[in-house]
Amino acid sequence: MKTIDRLRTELARVQRVSPESKIKVSHIAAGVGVSHSTLYNRYPEMITLIKAHNAVVALGHQQSYKAKCDKLKEDKHALKTRNSTLTTRIQKLVSINAKYELENTLLTDKVRLIKKENAKMKQQLSNLVRFKSR
Repeated sequence: MKTIDRLRTELARVQRVSPESKIKVSHIAAGVGVSHSTLYNRYPEMITLIKAHNAVVALGHQQSYKAKCDKLKEDKHALKTRNSTLTTRIQKLVSINAKYELENTLLTDKVRLIKKENAKMKQQLSNLVRFKSR
């Protein structure tokens, strides 16, 4: 088998095994048993094929990267919207909490007044009972 045929077979094998990976000239050369400079000097068409493969892989990675970036942008937008909604809900809850704290303070004051009045009434009742029992 001619060296060029072995190089093409090796390139096809590597592309089949790792279609998403870039190919190094030295790996193809080593797979066939020649030096990488032999590929550059005697088989420039192989270098062109390897570069073409690597360009396709790079483009795929770039498109994949762009898709990931687009997805992250969508996720970021969704999170901002969710954050805004939660912030609004928190503000409403804080307002409701403040209202209940105020009501609680007012009720606590009323209870204190009622207890004072109750104690005063008990004292008056006690005085009245003592006065009648004399």
